[in-house]
Amino acid sequence: MGRDDFKEQSHGNETESVTKNDTASIAKNNDFFDEFALSVNDLNEDVTYLVNDFLVEQSITMIFAKASQGKSYFVLFLALQLLEKNKIKKCVYLDMDNGKKALKSRGLDKQISKYPNLKYIHRSTLKGINHLDMLERIVSEAISDSQRYNGYLFVIDSIRDFLAGRDMNKDKDIIPLMEQLKQMRDSGATIIFLHHSTKEREGNVYKGTTTFIDSIDVAYGLKKTEIERHKITSYALTVEKDRIAVDNTGFELNTDTGHLSNGNYEVANMSEDETDFVNDVKIVLNTCEMINQGNLLKEIGRKKDDKTSLKYLQKYTNTFWKVERLQSNNSLLYSKI
Repeated sequence: MGRDDFKEQSHGNETESVTKNDTASIAKNNDFFDEFALSVNDLNEDVTYLVNDFLVEQSITMIFAKASQGKSYFVLFLALQLLEKNKIKKCVYLDMDNGKKALKSRGLDKQISKYPNLKYIHRSTLKGINHLDMLERIVSEAISDSQRYNGYLFVIDSIRDFLAGRDMNKDKDIIPLMEQLKQMRDSGATIIFLHHSTKEREGNVYKGTTTFIDSIDVAYGLKKTEIERHKITSYALTVEKDRIAVDNTGFELNTDTGHLSNGNYEVANMSEDETDFVNDVKIVLNTCEMINQGNLLKEIGRKKDDKTSLKYLQKYTNTFWKVERLQSNNSLLYSKI
């Protein structure tokens, strides 16, 4: 082929005719695209945090953890706090996992009486339909009304109960379920679904296909630490995905009063060794007004030059205990806060 083989060849008015047809076609296609394209007004929405740097309005959040970490308990009291502060209009809690006796032991009956906008849907209360039918009905209303669930928080406990026999390790089985959650989000809903972590590997690893985390906005791994047994529980929520900006967050739940408050993330994320160390030190400090560092470590069975123990003492000073330095001999004296 020669250099000019790709040049436009004109044959009378043929070139002009083609140009006019192309222009008309492009204009027509532009009209078609304009009908479906996002506009500036469509994106005139600020990111609203229901809980600062933690929970974003109109988002899908996955919280996963090992068994017995208190996921359900934590999210229930999170929802109640949002209702109390009028951050949400209604919470629809879809619980297909927990038994009624467990719910009674958590004082759910009192919470249902106190919060009329908590709609707790349990597997035992579904009449004539199953939980999948319930989800279909929720999604159908979302599709018919783009603002149907503005101000709603949906909690799904847990996501595995909505798989209907589908394989959580296969994308093709999970994608339709995630699409339903997206349709709910598009109609204004804020969604939290609970999931389980694997037993085979250490760290925060959720069960199933990557579709779970690919389809959502935010994911947290949850870890529970009991600060005072049967009274104060700390929760550490570690960010595993953040399509919208969030941060590692700590919460503290008083299980006597049901009050959930902001907590210290580092405290909530303590290792088992740190937790044991802190509890041992607190026991000693409860028996004396003040004790020097060497004697304190001796009382809990640790060597005075143990680097790990010295690190823990410094790390949790002003959190669990306070310390003073004597100018006379430069020794450190510890006492409880």
